[in-house]
Amino acid sequence: MLLRGVSWNALLVGTLVYAAVFIVIRQFMTLQTDPDSVMRLGLLLFALPGAVTALMSRENPLTLALLGALLATPVCLAITHMPFFSAQGFWQEMAWLSSAMFWCVMGALTTMLWRELLWLHRQRQLR
Repeated sequence: MLLRGVSWNALLVGTLVYAAVFIVIRQFMTLQTDPDSVMRLGLLLFALPGAVTALMSRENPLTLALLGALLATPVCLAITHMPFFSAQGFWQEMAWLSSAMFWCVMGALTTMLWRELLWLHRQRQLR
């Protein structure tokens, strides 16, 4: 089963961090004169929720990072339609959020890679 051994705390924290990063980036975009450059650089911040989720869960870090992003995406779409956010077209928002999901999973992958590299380094030192 896909959700067997899932750390629900990691899923909740990953979802909340994803939504928080989204709100911070979108709020910062409304304050800038050139929101396109902020939007492109801001996508890299979405690696943070994936990394946090991967650090909290050793069993299914990729699944939890993707599931957390998928759970937070409808909330983020609802937030974009509030009056204090500059709303763009629906399909442009979906494209941006799918890029954000990609970077979230890349954050989890990077954390998994560093975890394995550190484990290999420790194994070599013990020999």
